[in-house]
Amino acid sequence: MSRSTPVRRGVSILAALLALAALVGACSRREAPAPAARPATPSAPAASFHGGPAAHPNDWCGSHGVPESECTRCNPELIAQFQARHDWCGEHSVPESQCAACHPELLRQGVAPPRPRSAPLEPGEHGDRTPRSDASAGLAPGTTVRLASPAVAAQVGVETVTATTRPLVDEVAVPARLAFDPTRLARVSARVPGVVRAMAVGVGAVVRPGDLLLTLDSAAAAATRADLDAARTRTRLTETALQRSRTLQAEGIDSRASVEHAEAEHAAARASLAGYVAAGTALSGSGRTVRVLSPRAGVVVARAAAVGQQVTAEEVLVEVADLSRMWAILDVPDAQAPRLSVGQSVAIELDGFAAPLVGTIAFLAPMVDPHTRTVEARVELANPDGRLRANTFGRARVTVAAASEGVVLPRDALQRVEAQDVVFVERSPAVYEARVVTIARRTTDDVLLREGVVPGDRVVTTGGFQLKTEILRDSIGAGCCPDEG
Repeated sequence: MSRSTPVRRGVSILAALLALAALVGACSRREAPAPAARPATPSAPAASFHGGPAAHPNDWCGSHGVPESECTRCNPELIAQFQARHDWCGEHSVPESQCAACHPELLRQGVAPPRPRSAPLEPGEHGDRTPRSDASAGLAPGTTVRLASPAVAAQVGVETVTATTRPLVDEVAVPARLAFDPTRLARVSARVPGVVRAMAVGVGAVVRPGDLLLTLDSAAAAATRADLDAARTRTRLTETALQRSRTLQAEGIDSRASVEHAEAEHAAARASLAGYVAAGTALSGSGRTVRVLSPRAGVVVARAAAVGQQVTAEEVLVEVADLSRMWAILDVPDAQAPRLSVGQSVAIELDGFAAPLVGTIAFLAPMVDPHTRTVEARVELANPDGRLRANTFGRARVTVAAASEGVVLPRDALQRVEAQDVVFVERSPAVYEARVVTIARRTTDDVLLREGVVPGDRVVTTGGFQLKTEILRDSIGAGCCPDEG
C-alpha cells in the first residue's frame, strides 16, 4: 500500500464532515411555516422562548414552562411589552409566541408549555382582555363555565332554581321532642312493701285527688299501725306520770329531779308518736290493707303494678300527669347554643299538625351534655285539648333575629372560590356564569343575598361543586373561560 493512502482517507473524511456541517446549517436557517389563520409571531420573544441566544439555563420558570424573563403570569408587568409588539393572544391571556392552544406545533416541538388554565381576566384596550395582577386577587367578573352540552350538564347532575325575593328570618333549626312537665307529674309508690291485691285504674284513666289507684296487702303496714297504737298509749302514760309528779312536787313530796325525768319521758314519747303518725297517716286503710290514693288530678300515663306483684316501698307503681301543659325539649348543638337565650320565640313543627306550635324558651341548660354535645332548652306548650303526646318528635325553629327581605337562595347554592362566596347562574343551556355574591344573612337552610343575584336568575343548587372544580382545574366538560359577550 502506498503512503499516500492515509492522506487521501483523511481528506475524504474531512470533506464529509464539512458537507454535513453545511447541511445542518442550511436546515437550521430554514424557517418553520407560519400557523394557519394566525399572524406571524414576533422574532424577538420567539428567539429566547425557542431556546435561542436569550435563553439561559437559570432563566426558566418551572411552574409555567417558559423563560422566567418572559413569564407574564409571574411578571404581569411584561404584558404591556408583549402587547406593544403585537405578541399577545387575548383569547388565552398569554403571549402569542407561547400560546400552545393556538399553535399546537409548539407542543410537538417541545418548546411551549401545556395549555394553561385561563387566568382571571379584565377588559383591556381595543377589546382585549388582560390577566389580573396578583394585587387584585379574586374571581374575574364574567367567568363562565361552558359544558360540552346539556346532556353533560344532566350527567353532572346540575339543577337550578329561580331566585326570588322574600323575607328571611334568622333562625336556628334543632330537633325537638315532647315530654311531660315534671312539675305536673306524680310518681306514686306504696311507701310500704307488700303484695298488690287489686288495681283500681288503668293507663288513660282520668283521676282526681284522693281517688283510689290500687289496694295492697302489707304486713309492714300492719306493724306500722301497731307501732302507732303503742306510741299513742305510751304518750298517754307518760303524760299521766308527768302530771302526777308535778302534783307531788307541789305538795313537797316529790323532788324537782323527778319532775324533770317525767318531762323527758313524755317528750320522747311524743316525738316517737309524731314519727309513727307521719308513717301511719300516709297509709290509707286498716290492718294489713293499704289503699294507695292519687295525690293530684290528671291522667294515668303509666302503670307498673299488676295484681299479685310483690312491690317495695320505693317502687313507682302509678304515674299521674296533668296534661294541660307540656314541655318541648330542644337538643341544641353546642356551637349554636350561644345564639339562643331565654325568651326567644320558637315554632315547633310536628307530624300531623297543620300549623306549628308556638312558644318561648323558658329554660336553657347551663351545661353541655358530654355524650351528645348538645345543650337542652325547654319550651312550655299549652295543651288544652290533650292532643300533645309525650315522646313525639319534631323540629323546632328558634327565631334569633327579625325578618329581612331580599333575594333568598338555598344554602347549597353557595360555593367557595378564592376566598369568595360564589354562585353559578345559568346563562343558557350548559353555560353557567360564576358570580361573586355578598351574604347579608345565613340560616341553617338558606342565605339572604345583599348583591350578586337578581330575582329571576336561574341559580345552580345541585352540581355547583362540579362547576367550581371546572374553574379550578378544567376537570369536566369543555372547560371555563371568561365571558366574551
